[in-house]
Amino acid sequence: MFDQDGTPLVRIRSLSKRFDSPRGTVHAVESIDLDIARGSIVGLVGESGSGKTTLGRTVLRLIEPTSGKSSLTGRISPRSRSAN
Repeated sequence: MFDQDGTPLVRIRSLSKRFDSPRGTVHAVESIDLDIARGSIVGLVGESGSGKTTLGRTVLRLIEPTSGKSSLTGRISPRSRSAN
């Protein structure tokens, strides 16, 4: 169920997070698009090291995304950036 105006509770568009390491760039999360409707229960499943925690931390703004944007309840997170 989306809000009355059709807006999902969570909307993620082209969200990516990369980290630099001595071995090169690590693409932890790459171009994620996701809508989560109000009242939904969502499970995020993947192998160890697949980016689940990084995605959650990025959406919550505990870490900054490299590119992309996310919004919660239709409001763009204050530090969201447009996709490059």
